[in-house]
Amino acid sequence: NDIPGQVRKKGAYLQQKLREMANRYPRLVLDVPGKGLMLGIRLRSVLIEHAVWLQLLSRRVIGGLSTNSVTRTPVLRVFPPLTITYDEMDEGLAALDDSLRSLSRWPGPLLAMANKAFAYHHHVRPFFMRAACNLFKLDLGLRTRQHTVHAVPASGLSR
Repeated sequence: NDIPGQVRKKGAYLQQKLREMANRYPRLVLDVPGKGLMLGIRLRSVLIEHAVWLQLLSRRVIGGLSTNSVTRTPVLRVFPPLTITYDEMDEGLAALDDSLRSLSRWPGPLLAMANKAFAYHHHVRPFFMRAACNLFKLDLGLRTRQHTVHAVPASGLSR
């Protein structure tokens, strides 16, 4: 029943696993800020943040987008409930690792070019969400006010 103690232990475990992931994918992840179970994954660009978020959604995991839409290095928020189990954390971590692995397959120059284009057009989010879905071959059935996002199913990703 020591909730603060459990949060410290679970937070340390989750932060360690996220840092290991950040070290495996340095082209995508900068660092892992936060404390306890209020953590984040600082990504290299808003485009990468949206791509990771979309990849997670396709794996039925909801991540929290950065609340600052103009930052160069957004933080995808990871705020699990205090009652999360280690098995649930491992399931979410596996989905995140799989998402980052899928995105890391893209050649560096293509990712850099997409990041630059996105940096100049961050205010047109629905268009870039659709473009990110198409680029990373996701089919989420997302609907925005202006249009529906259609893309190739995630199963079509080359492995």
